[in-house]
Amino acid sequence: MPFVGLLFIAIGGWFVDCGVQNRPPIGTIRDLITKPQPLADALASSNGTWQATKVTSVPGSTNATNPSSPPQPTNNSQNGRMPSSELTPISWAPSFRLRTDAEEALEQLNNAYKLSFGHNLVITSAYRTYAEQTILYATKGTMAAPPGQSNHGNGTAVDLGGISYGNAMDTWMLTNAAKFGWHRPSWATPNGAGPHEPWHWEFAG
Repeated sequence: MPFVGLLFIAIGGWFVDCGVQNRPPIGTIRDLITKPQPLADALASSNGTWQATKVTSVPGSTNATNPSSPPQPTNNSQNGRMPSSELTPISWAPSFRLRTDAEEALEQLNNAYKLSFGHNLVITSAYRTYAEQTILYATKGTMAAPPGQSNHGNGTAVDLGGISYGNAMDTWMLTNAAKFGWHRPSWATPNGAGPHEPWHWEFAG
């Protein structure tokens, strides 16, 4: 056999001994680049072989062993994934929606509020989709609930504008909101665990 042929065989054997036989398939690499999976990682195992491993826990996931599982449903719907049939636009702020029974109660609360203040409640947030809560959580961190764990995703929470602890609106809401099934959760009170959000109100029915 010519010398050059022997040289190529020797070099090829050296590459095999160095573990090149354990490189990832080309198609697998291309899939990781063009079809990324959340929190997928390429890890080297203890015996030197290459493998792709999915992380089985996602921050904020309600199911640490299977992050693809949806959150537990509320009112036959999934948090942040409620069907439109179960949501109703707020009449004076139609870009915001709530679960139908929560919206109806808010309408009554708003009517009473208008008698005292002469204008509607200012709505700054209501129902949020899972995707919207994911973005908010990524932006605000612990100032927002993890995706799938916010009552905004259940369509039973609103954020109000113009309210702060102790002002006239706050005093009125504390006195009257419960008559219509709305309340400020304990964590959002001035002495609560926080985050301290005077604007956050929830419907308890």
